[in-house]
Amino acid sequence: MKLEHLSLIMGLTKSELKKRLELGQIDPQLLNQQVSEYSNDLKLDALCDAWNFRYEFEQIDKYEAQQKMTDSEV
Repeated sequence: MKLEHLSLIMGLTKSELKKRLELGQIDPQLLNQQVSEYSNDLKLDALCDAWNFRYEFEQIDKYEAQQKMTDSEV
């Protein structure tokens, strides 16, 4: 992911994030993992919203939807 996007997610300027990464104050692998999880949550929320709209706002189980999303990616 680009530094500018990571800095927005972290609430830091690009230069501050770069400095912290260089000093080892932020673990890049952990940061990428957290951003990936955050991204998956956003995708899942969007999918649930789309299904809610499509099925006249029926209750959708978020974890069931996640399993269906995972199954469709395979």
